[in-house]
Amino acid sequence: MVEIVFSESACACLKEAYSYGRGPYPDAAPAMVYYGTRGGEPLSEAEKAKIIQEHHEQERKRWETAVPMEGSTGDVYDLGYGLSAGDISEEEFGEKRMEEMLPFYADAPERIDGRSEIMKKMKRWAEGLERAMERIREGEPVRIWYSDNPDEACGMLWFLWKIHRLGISCREITAVKLPGWIYNESTATLKQMQSWGELEPGLWGTLKENGHVLPQRFCEVCAMQWEALRRENAPLRAVMSGRVVSVEDDFYDRFLLDAFESPQEEVREGRLIGRVLKQQLGIWDGWLHLRIGKFINDGRIEVVKESEEDRIYGRILRKR
Repeated sequence: MVEIVFSESACACLKEAYSYGRGPYPDAAPAMVYYGTRGGEPLSEAEKAKIIQEHHEQERKRWETAVPMEGSTGDVYDLGYGLSAGDISEEEFGEKRMEEMLPFYADAPERIDGRSEIMKKMKRWAEGLERAMERIREGEPVRIWYSDNPDEACGMLWFLWKIHRLGISCREITAVKLPGWIYNESTATLKQMQSWGELEPGLWGTLKENGHVLPQRFCEVCAMQWEALRRENAPLRAVMSGRVVSVEDDFYDRFLLDAFESPQEEVREGRLIGRVLKQQLGIWDGWLHLRIGKFINDGRIEVVKESEEDRIYGRILRKR
């Protein structure tokens, strides 16, 4: 089975899902615990030990109730071109897509060469796409993991358009849509979901049962929808009422400006962006960073203090 995902995080989670839950729970598995305070005082050793024990018990339950994926990690292909933003007019993604992605690396630490990083990613995506298409031509079924996250919704439309464009006759195409909410019975927790990259590895094997085989006519309609989006070639694409639509570059501006808690608030850029991301809009942090830069140039936001060296999104901002 060829497995298609549309982000690096989803790819990593799905690959882990092939081994997660197999065999006995590894008690020596590493765990990260955030030690908070109680009334301003550090937690006691007993309280820390209790937190660690509770964490291990939750992890054990997740492990023991997990349904491991069948197959191998080599079945998973990440095609995370980030198609909800920027120029999508190219039939084969190349220079235009690279230029669209470069601004997201503009404020990265000097040690990171943005163009080189993007070239590596695009090479990996192109090679993955070619190999996936080869396997599909050879008769292997394909499964697409998508959601109402704009990148994943766009990714599914584009992938079906690509298959249609290449004239590939597929044995079977299955689509699995991520539920908006996930209830984990083993830990009695309810979590709102935005993209597959947020899903814990033990649940992929269960949710794959929600997949449904796509009728040929449905695939053709999706291909037509992507072709229409290509012609419109808007700055952004968003999901509205379950449908991908073209929108202008100011579509998320209101959420960003409203994230200031008061007109006088001075807030670190990373915290401001985090407030917007918590609203589950499916927008990139990098896109919000670019919009903040525009607001600064327009005089709608001012920089109270510049970021410390090597700290991304570290500026202190205030709304004017």
